[in-house]
Amino acid sequence: MDLRTRHRRARAPSPTGTVEDDGFSSYWPGIADDPANRALSEDHRELSRIYNQLPKVVVSDSRTPPPENPWYDITTVLRRGEQGAAGR
Repeated sequence: MDLRTRHRRARAPSPTGTVEDDGFSSYWPGIADDPANRALSEDHRELSRIYNQLPKVVVSDSRTPPPENPWYDITTVLRRGEQGAAGR
């Protein structure tokens, strides 16, 4: 098991920026239940299942996740100017 999977199993949120959040949220949610894609390993599917359950933290002064984002309800946006105060 790789380091990312161990980290996710520990349920530790990983802060990301806007670009990472856009990329991750457009790719990883669907991996868990995509058995038709033979390019994906069971490790990828497990990582997706775990990551789909974790709270997301996006550090951005401009990001507001759109409601259609699969992780919308579990994403918190931290504005750099708010010094740790969370807001969506």
